[in-house]
Amino acid sequence: MKFFSLLALSSVFVGTAFAQAIPIERIHGPLAPGPKNGEGVGVGHGVSSSSSLGGPFNGLSIGQNVGANRFYNAGFTGTRAIASSIEAGLAWNSHETLTHVNTLLFSNDPSLAGSSIGQFDRHATWVAQALAGRGANEYQRGIAFGSTLWSGGIATSYGTPAFSTSFGWSNGNAFISPYATSMLTGVNGQTADVINSSWGNTSPNNFNVFAVSLDGMVRQSGKTLVFSAGNQGSGANTIGSPANGHNAIVVGALGPDTGGYQTITGFSSRSPSDYNGPDGLTAAARARVDITAPGQNMTLAFYGGATGGNNGGTDTSGGATNFYSFNTAGTSFAAPTVAGGAALIVDAGKALFGGGNSVDGRVVKSIIQTSAQKPAGWSNGQALISGVITTNQSLDFAYGAGRLDLDKGFDVYTTGTTDVAGLGGGSVSNLGWDFGEVTQGGFSDYYISPELLGGSTLTTTLNWFANSNYGGVSAGGTITTSADSFTNLGLEVWATAGAVPTTKIAESTSLFLTTQHLNFALPGSGSYMLRVKWLGERYDFVNNNSERFALSWNGTANPVPEPSLMIGMGVGIASLLRRRRKTNA
Repeated sequence: MKFFSLLALSSVFVGTAFAQAIPIERIHGPLAPGPKNGEGVGVGHGVSSSSSLGGPFNGLSIGQNVGANRFYNAGFTGTRAIASSIEAGLAWNSHETLTHVNTLLFSNDPSLAGSSIGQFDRHATWVAQALAGRGANEYQRGIAFGSTLWSGGIATSYGTPAFSTSFGWSNGNAFISPYATSMLTGVNGQTADVINSSWGNTSPNNFNVFAVSLDGMVRQSGKTLVFSAGNQGSGANTIGSPANGHNAIVVGALGPDTGGYQTITGFSSRSPSDYNGPDGLTAAARARVDITAPGQNMTLAFYGGATGGNNGGTDTSGGATNFYSFNTAGTSFAAPTVAGGAALIVDAGKALFGGGNSVDGRVVKSIIQTSAQKPAGWSNGQALISGVITTNQSLDFAYGAGRLDLDKGFDVYTTGTTDVAGLGGGSVSNLGWDFGEVTQGGFSDYYISPELLGGSTLTTTLNWFANSNYGGVSAGGTITTSADSFTNLGLEVWATAGAVPTTKIAESTSLFLTTQHLNFALPGSGSYMLRVKWLGERYDFVNNNSERFALSWNGTANPVPEPSLMIGMGVGIASLLRRRRKTNA
């Protein structure tokens, strides 16, 4: 599969805050094959060499594999969540698994009349079914099959080969409309909770109008935005825009099913990735993959009509009961798996905690990362420096925080500490999460009240948003957006004595991400503290002096004898002492 790049911006972001309108027509790249003058281009991140089949199919359950049954068994299938799948085209809502798609989002800009906007497409149909498809059989269901499902399309044209996954858009409204509707303006008073996109381009530049405007929408809405990493393979700097912005969850693909989805696929894009910003370019500075999930050998909904990229389609019925199987593969399918998991978390958060902070995108991302399994070979570059376990990388270049594990995520999210009162830290359990705030130059401390077990693993994740702003899009398709500030926060673990920090044990200090992550064996049993620390700012054009964040952690409490056993032990000791006294007398 060929990916098409957007040309890098070299002169658009000028001035201190570069908040002026940015003409989308300044960004356009070659489309070969396909339209030659589209202002935006992309490609679906799915690969398939299979044919349509009827089913039923047997094989590994993706939901069970990633631990979703833990949520299902507690009654959470996504029913309180709205998931929006935004792709080149729309999910075909006549497929038997997708008849519940009740909102089709695309621009109604009259200048786009006669284009391919709003057409059904097979890639969008695959992705939507992986996210929230429904059916009586396991193979028909997406991860969050109980959620309300929206579908949005941004393409105004597609590539020319039969069943093309390359596409472009000719107007900023085409790109912006589904995202702005999902996150900001809503439909009938409701906005989506989780937004998934499985498309992108090959440009590693994270500092362009598309990435910055989506970062702005996420920051302004607090939603969870999920993007596939791309299928550019194992080389460095292969994650393209807009996934490689700052505020989305970026997902890599695992395979094969015969191995239980434990290994990163050869096609999955990865870091180290360049950092681009108003403060310049720093090469190979970012570990931009956040999490990984199954991405090959999946069973996905079939669409055979001749619209969207299906210009070679011949099945006029569309194939409402057919599926693709065996060889469907791509980060396109890993991303909606993670997005489905995010929708399950949102569902539980609304039911158990009343929504609010509990469904904020920073919290959702932090839960997903802290609960991730660490596959063989996982490394975030931790090293012992002056007696302190230190990483300035934060995440693994291929796996991010690791492998999606919703079973463990359920525990981290719903047990232990669930949002400390206020925004300033405090006493917490050995696992849980908090939504807090740190002020410029300050820190926020979290004292873990039970002692932790020496030699056990402590995992903790800190997430915040880059402060970008989406300012709207004009009738002519000009997008206004700005990157206003980027705060560097640090995450530390300290040993404590009497609620006083004594020795720094570990720290994560990546200066080019909005995530800090630690995973290490504790040096000994005892009391510990987590510290969120303001490290500084990469840039600040709006005088930002505080930052909201989500922190989550998972440690093993040091086992203590049961009270009844302790009483028995006390009696035994007292009796022994009495006997000794009598003997000595």
